[in-house]
Amino acid sequence: MTKPSCRAGWIGCALLVVLSGHAIAALDSSWFTVDGGGGFFSAGPGFELSGTIGQPDAGQPMIGSGFELTGGFWPGVAPPCIGDFDGNAQVDLGDLAILLANFGTTSGAGPEDGDTDGDGDVDLADLAVLLSSFGTVCS
Repeated sequence: MTKPSCRAGWIGCALLVVLSGHAIAALDSSWFTVDGGGGFFSAGPGFELSGTIGQPDAGQPMIGSGFELTGGFWPGVAPPCIGDFDGNAQVDLGDLAILLANFGTTSGAGPEDGDTDGDGDVDLADLAVLLSSFGTVCS
């Protein structure tokens, strides 16, 4: 290898190192943090979302593709009273009546209809969940 071609090789390597830094810098690896705060869990047809979001990142809701996500501090929320369909803070005969009135619904049922397991119907599985918490007084 002659001196000019050796020098050209070193210059080529130096250019490659310098330019590769610019190529890598073009990539963006955004950072997001979870800063503590309230807990959150949500589920729907085909998705589940859970996380903990704290006040430092609070801002306007993030909206896109039919979804909305709001960040910020969430104070403690009491756990749901599973089986309390009428919202009177207890699982009682009124709730059983709601479930039985909708028993056999095969699709489109919600918690207010007696769907305790979130599968969109009111069936024996929902009745079993209600009966297991029957008599519960919720806070």
